[in-house]
Amino acid sequence: MQDYPSFGTCLKSMLDSRDLSVQEAARMFGMKSSTSLARIIHDEVNFKTLERFWNQLQENETFFLSTEETQMLQRALSIQQMGLEQYLSHEAMWKLLLSGERPACPEDIELKIYGEASRLPFSVFSQLIDFFTQCREVEIILSGCCYPRFMDLLLPLFRQNEKAPSLSLIHCLHGFQCRSHVLIKNINAILPLLSLNNYTAYIADRKNMKQETAAPYRGNEMLCTVKDSENNIRRFHGVLIEKNKMMLIEYAEETPYKFQADQFWHHHAQLSPIKTRTSSGLHLQDYWDYTQYLMQQEDNRAIYSIKPDLPLPCIHPDLILPGLIQGLKNMNLPISDERDIFIQKMYQTHLQRWKNVFEKKKITHIIFEIGAMMNFARTGVLSDHFFAMSPFSPLERRLILTHLRTQMQENPYFNIHFSSDPALPFHLEITCFDQKSMLICGSSASYDLYQGHSESNISQGDFCQVFQEFYINELLPSHVHPPRASLTIMDQLISMIPSEAP
Repeated sequence: MQDYPSFGTCLKSMLDSRDLSVQEAARMFGMKSSTSLARIIHDEVNFKTLERFWNQLQENETFFLSTEETQMLQRALSIQQMGLEQYLSHEAMWKLLLSGERPACPEDIELKIYGEASRLPFSVFSQLIDFFTQCREVEIILSGCCYPRFMDLLLPLFRQNEKAPSLSLIHCLHGFQCRSHVLIKNINAILPLLSLNNYTAYIADRKNMKQETAAPYRGNEMLCTVKDSENNIRRFHGVLIEKNKMMLIEYAEETPYKFQADQFWHHHAQLSPIKTRTSSGLHLQDYWDYTQYLMQQEDNRAIYSIKPDLPLPCIHPDLILPGLIQGLKNMNLPISDERDIFIQKMYQTHLQRWKNVFEKKKITHIIFEIGAMMNFARTGVLSDHFFAMSPFSPLERRLILTHLRTQMQENPYFNIHFSSDPALPFHLEITCFDQKSMLICGSSASYDLYQGHSESNISQGDFCQVFQEFYINELLPSHVHPPRASLTIMDQLISMIPSEAP
């Protein structure tokens, strides 16, 4: 782990670099006694004393601090106040939510090749991925490997069109004795893959597994079975020995590969899923089950959400029903006998979800993107508009936004915010329900279960707690418009809704 020296250690290093004794520095800082400075250097003072000294130090015109020194002391002060684990978690959450689109990493991963793979002209990982792209079928099992560089090199393989060969990636993240900041970093690394249908992830959770049981999941390994363009079955095993170096072997026989793969599957039932796919059956029951699942997540819980535009539970079912009925009529499904019963059940369920949002005595915070909300006001189409529902009419939009504005002004538990920071990850929908779970999916998801809608559910309480604290203490104070401005923005959105056609 990176070294994080204390405030006193940092200050002592700065005095030494200037050949200043404690007595000389105390006089320079205007302190009555060098003992007071010595206690600071030896980390023997409380945070309030340290903070007061830091404020005086910044105003001192005779002791110039470089930008690097200022950052070191500010970091040490934050660690003193928050504790190292909370500081690291806050830092990791900042990178997850506010770093913007991460730049493409030009560095490749060097391959050290053994066995049958030595016949292949691979020297770097991206060449191996190019080979996989040409294969008819690819199945990958990953353990660890949660480095942005590694995941970014995998992406070209998964961003193929609908005609791409059969492809799946099952990923097990390290979780045993895993502190919250490590889990946040891991989630950040896999973030580009989370919204992909052919990616599934689990955590070897310390709550569910003994130490020896979790041992096979602690490495940074890749097992891959492919069917190449000539229908030959090939089996690869890669081990990351450094972030930029991988040992790769191809097994000529199935037995040694199967021995490695079976280690991962033996305790599969004890792994905690964080990324699953919904059912892809052709039944309305699938939608009923999925809606019930969402209702259970939301029920009487505080909600902290980052979303481009409106979540469906914020819209009354009377306004959803007309578009849903029309959409169901247009769906080519054998559901004519079930449709009326299904609509009645969905109406009651959605009404319950709508009441939960506005009537529960638990806080709701939602951060919207202004551009996406403007698009909804103009078109009646949400960024994640349900595929079987027609757009909302101008009258419906006006009713929806007017009701939300009233709730913003009168309901102390319901809060809409508009982002002032374009770095927020609006390519995703992120919603945390108290400290129970967090749902993540792509913001343009159509919720077409028939096409294999996918989303992530992170149920690790430590992760949810850090997200909630970061949301309250960082996002709301510094990255959204103030409440009065948010009301003004909502008024502007309502004014943008076009008049009804004659």
